[in-house]
Amino acid sequence: ETRPAGAPLQEWLSENLAKRLPCWDNHTPFGPDEDPVIYVMEKLGSVHPELKQTWTEKQTDNALVRFVLHGIGAHRIETTIENDTKYFVVRTNALSPLPVRAGFARYGGDAYFDMNWKP
Repeated sequence: ETRPAGAPLQEWLSENLAKRLPCWDNHTPFGPDEDPVIYVMEKLGSVHPELKQTWTEKQTDNALVRFVLHGIGAHRIETTIENDTKYFVVRTNALSPLPVRAGFARYGGDAYFDMNWKP
């Protein structure tokens, strides 16, 4: 099925992409001795890009800052003033209406950081 002329691309993709790609969900968490990066690399083989950095801790404040500052927020950083305090903010609540498959959390949430990049 091709996208009708004038149809919004985002809407067409969300309605049709999942129908065309193989998809399976396994929500079993990785064990303490399992590395999710190695798992994905083994599944993708030569398609997986060469790793240029290693994230040993993924659920810390430092990891959040790194992900936001150098990842999703690199081109979305704004400043705001609330209660006479200036913050960096990356707004992702606009993503919350996007559909997600069963078992996955919804997108969204704004990340606020002080001027020293502390959450």
